[in-house]
Amino acid sequence: MVAQIDKIYLMQLFVQIVHLGTFSAAAQKMGVTPSKASKDIQQLEKTLGSVLLNRSTRSIGITSAGELYYDTAIEVLASYDGLIDNLNYIKNRLTGELRLTAPELWGNIVLSPLIFEFKKIYPDVSIRANYSNEVIDLFRENTHIAFRSTTLRNEPYLSKRICSDDTVLCASPEYLQRTAIPKKLDDLSELDFITFSQTVNTYNSLEFMINGVEQRVTVNGSLSFNSKKSIYDAVLNHLGVASLPSYLVKQNLLEGHLVQVLPEFHIQSLYFYAFYMQRKKESILITTFVDFIQESIQKNEG
Repeated sequence: MVAQIDKIYLMQLFVQIVHLGTFSAAAQKMGVTPSKASKDIQQLEKTLGSVLLNRSTRSIGITSAGELYYDTAIEVLASYDGLIDNLNYIKNRLTGELRLTAPELWGNIVLSPLIFEFKKIYPDVSIRANYSNEVIDLFRENTHIAFRSTTLRNEPYLSKRICSDDTVLCASPEYLQRTAIPKKLDDLSELDFITFSQTVNTYNSLEFMINGVEQRVTVNGSLSFNSKKSIYDAVLNHLGVASLPSYLVKQNLLEGHLVQVLPEFHIQSLYFYAFYMQRKKESILITTFVDFIQESIQKNEG
């Protein structure tokens, strides 16, 4: 039996043959070879148990059964095109409210510009974005989507990987001129590191992956912040070296304002995930938005 999707194609192919008068012209219009077009029509005739076309070396004629099939195909294809138009209209007229949360820095730099683009495509959608580094309960906070950079564990939500959260070890050229440029991991102990601190904990070590093996390196410095933005500003002010998100420093590296330190060593990185609860009423809006964010980031990275 011919698959349902093939029936639309066969109708389109048959109509083109009738309109253009040759298999080769119809095949070119449909983006297939003439031999495939001929075999497909033969299969159609076999399935229907009727000859639709009379073939000769000079011309193609339509049979009575072919005329009936043609008239029906024209009606079906018109309805199909209308269905596609209506689906596209519904898709482009997506409505509803979307409530989401994301880490503050990533949200401001990466997510907000994509929300602007999404809003232009779907103007009837309302978006409530809360940028916070706190991990919230989606159900309790009545939130549809949470973007997080994490290691995926047994989460109580559906999840989709959005992108990598790569970090870059970097410093300003001015700072590196004042110190010995490190050539191996042991040299990092000689540098002033600007570290990340949270409550009473200061994260003063880096985890590198070397030949598939994790290696932890302890670093030291006199500046510590609980804000990656402040660490970034300190690095730009030539005050030391720091491990920073690649999305934050990418442009600075391209413009030469910052330099990657020991680029041959890869810092252990995480991934950004979208966590969400699939609620039937809002599922189309949620999946459309999550897919849009993932595809947009992949396109920008490519």
